[in-house]
Amino acid sequence: MKTGLFISVNGIAGKNNSDGAKGQVRDFFLSDNIRIICLDKHDIEKYLECQTLTSIIEDKFVELNEL
Repeated sequence: MKTGLFISVNGIAGKNNSDGAKGQVRDFFLSDNIRIICLDKHDIEKYLECQTLTSIIEDKFVELNEL
């Protein structure tokens, strides 16, 4: 499995289902066995407040697998 990072100030809009943007991004890349981790301004703020980037990405990865 490959993993990519997508960084956007406001993240990806829409619902997590296949009709929403989050779901479409997930489903599109999942078909090629790729997971896209989306980081937004809240994640960058966590990093600036000394949370490790690794823990932020791990949390996002868990969240992605729960969709």
